[in-house]
Amino acid sequence: MAVVKANYTRAKPRVKASARYYSHRPAERERGRAWRDAYDGGGDMTKREVYERLDRWGEGYYYRLVLNPGAGREHRAETMEDWVRRTMEQLEERGMVRDWVAWTHDDHSAHAHAHVLAWSDRRWTREDLAEAREAATREWERVRELERERERDDYRWERGRA
Repeated sequence: MAVVKANYTRAKPRVKASARYYSHRPAERERGRAWRDAYDGGGDMTKREVYERLDRWGEGYYYRLVLNPGAGREHRAETMEDWVRRTMEQLEERGMVRDWVAWTHDDHSAHAHAHVLAWSDRRWTREDLAEAREAATREWERVRELERERERDDYRWERGRA
């Protein structure tokens, strides 16, 4: 089962501070990278685009989510981003989220995970959090199946050329 951790704030400055932290982690600065790429449902985002997006968010609840596919689930960076996008689209369709921005981290802990900043009109209930967890688990299985199909197609293509 996927892991979804969530907390919220109603203070936009805290959300911006979280964006700065997710983007400028100490490990990144040590490697000379000043900005970790953010993304949303449409693709990669620059620092300016992230901050402009956050400025446009209206009143409401600002969620800081951590999404993890679960222990022992192998992945590629592209798989993680695809999974986060699909999961967040599900939450948007259910009316739980109005907008979101994410960062994938796989270099500073034993488990790859994504940090998501999300804007909602309402405070989530326990049932909402359970629904988010279920959606993340379902989407992980779908994304992994698509990845396995791509791998099989790549293998067939390579064998056909040999």
